[in-house]
Amino acid sequence: MKTEFQLEWQTLGLKLLNNTARVPMLCHLYNALRIVDSKAPVWPDMELLIRNQSPGAVFTGGRPQTLVQARNSFLLSIGMSATSLAKDSRGMRLRKGNTVLRQYEQGPIARNLFYRWMGRETRKTNEAAYQLQELL
Repeated sequence: MKTEFQLEWQTLGLKLLNNTARVPMLCHLYNALRIVDSKAPVWPDMELLIRNQSPGAVFTGGRPQTLVQARNSFLLSIGMSATSLAKDSRGMRLRKGNTVLRQYEQGPIARNLFYRWMGRETRKTNEAAYQLQELL
């Protein structure tokens, strides 16, 4: 029964996260700050979130490497039309009626353990996230 309550809270928290888009905005802000200053402190929880959700799911088309890519990725994630970001566009337009925010999915520990067992783990890409998970 206790496990069922915890799963319900996790599901409700995930729905809240997907509807408010606060965490995705923090992911984009954190990544932009890491681009500007690579010596800035690493936020292990954020790195773990990005790793568990995959950078392709958090950021449109993978983790941005430049500020221009970070800006475009953020604008696409909040519903900006991809054609508005083209060089020959007439201006930026936000899709009004059909805006779809990126949705996060359940990231169970079991999936991480399975990836580790199958040898598909990517420790080298996010060592801080791996070390945090080892502590848990």
